[in-house]
Amino acid sequence: RVVMRGKEHLVAIRPMGDLLCVETMRYADEVIPIEEVGGAPDADLSEKELAMARQLVESLAEDFDAEKYENEYREQLMDLIERKSAGEEIVAEPESEEPAKVLDLMAALEASLQRSGNADALADKASTEQAAEKTVKKTTKKAPVKKTAAKKSATASTGKTAAKKTPAAKKRRSA
Repeated sequence: RVVMRGKEHLVAIRPMGDLLCVETMRYADEVIPIEEVGGAPDADLSEKELAMARQLVESLAEDFDAEKYENEYREQLMDLIERKSAGEEIVAEPESEEPAKVLDLMAALEASLQRSGNADALADKASTEQAAEKTVKKTTKKAPVKKTAAKKSATASTGKTAAKKTPAAKKRRSA
């Protein structure tokens, strides 16, 4: 058993040539039986969608090169340690999370295929989708803009709300 990042893990130590390799394992309560997991929901995919997905995976497939990736966390930590040992006072800054982007997966898939030069399969689909979008735009009407929107934006910027003046309020103001 070892503790990493404040959590206890079960590990197996195995020999690998002249070295020892530590592999993290799972406790029995962390293993979910396959029957409980279930499969992917049934999806109606066309042959074009399957072919496009296969084409994307094949275009992105390459040999793994571990030197291509760097441990940025370790580099930042080592820099922090060096600055601290040099006598610099370190003040932790609060981290703020940026909101996550919501992606249109189909558009991302198409863009990726176009970047990889395999856009031929997408040409007929794109023209069909553009024609459908134009039809939708022509048939949908924009909702009329309410006149009260200008009042709301004006009151939002001043922080004051416009209240109806009642006769009692008018008397108080005049007094």
